[in-house]
Amino acid sequence: MLYLLAHLQVTSGHKHQVLESLDRLRTETLKEPGCIQYELLQDLPIELEGRNALSDNLILISEIWRSETDLHRHLEKEYMHVFQEQATEWITEIRLNTLSRACITPIA
Repeated sequence: MLYLLAHLQVTSGHKHQVLESLDRLRTETLKEPGCIQYELLQDLPIELEGRNALSDNLILISEIWRSETDLHRHLEKEYMHVFQEQATEWITEIRLNTLSRACITPIA
């Protein structure tokens, strides 16, 4: 399994537009055979020691994919290209992390 965490910094005043667009993207993405999970996340104003400063314009996308091949197929979908074209107006920065489970003992 492959975990993808996308950090999207949204232009001030466009968060609602981006969330609507991502919600449509989520619906399509979850239909893909290799997509196990797709969640949209946003910052909450909770006080915790060591917590990063609150960012009202930050959206995180947490995805789980069956394989790297499935993720690459997803990125080539027409609706992904359409979103990427639209996103240039609303999103100032995108950072991607690809992750795997961290464990000391192998998972059976």
